[in-house]
Amino acid sequence: WLKKKNYALKVSYEPNSDFSLLRNGDYSKEYEVFKGLEMIKSSYPIWARQHLEKLTKLILDKGYSLNIEEDILPKLKAIKKEIKLKHTEDLAFNFNCRVYNKYVKSEKNLELLKGIPIYARAASYYNHLLITNKLLGKYSKIMEGNKIKYYHPAENKHEFDIFAYAPSAFPDEIALPIDYDKQFFALIVEPVNRQLKALGMNELIINSTVKIKS
Repeated sequence: WLKKKNYALKVSYEPNSDFSLLRNGDYSKEYEVFKGLEMIKSSYPIWARQHLEKLTKLILDKGYSLNIEEDILPKLKAIKKEIKLKHTEDLAFNFNCRVYNKYVKSEKNLELLKGIPIYARAASYYNHLLITNKLLGKYSKIMEGNKIKYYHPAENKHEFDIFAYAPSAFPDEIALPIDYDKQFFALIVEPVNRQLKALGMNELIINSTVKIKS
């Protein structure tokens, strides 16, 4: 239980005349229920949601007997290796650019107002590079209300810490290289940390590898 409308549970009993459990020896009809967690959010890429579902089921099965060192870290290290074989499009968040015009005063000069949401800022960086690289004829600008994909890029000359693009239109000419470590942390480690924190356990950090926060 993370907070209201944010939880994972395993159903082991449903009302019945025999008062029997859903598990009987090796035979089980137990099932999981996820509410408000990342693995059921469409904003998370399918690849991440699949891994998060497996990790959450493991945490549910182990409960307070969970051994982070033995049960979680080996799996996270394997996922971290796998992520580096993925294309940015498989790892980017999905979102709707709900608010944009209110915060973006100039795309060409990149004049942004304080308080701009992360997705709008990511979209403004994309639009800025389209304009300055004269690519508007090839790619469409992201407008308020458009669907976008965004991710954490590696260090770059523009000093952009987030970048967006339109779904199914990856802009090879201007797309910034993805920061796999940051994206891995945002997609996998942060959601797992929220569950570990709910259990009163140590959270995880990531640098060159994944380890338990001291």
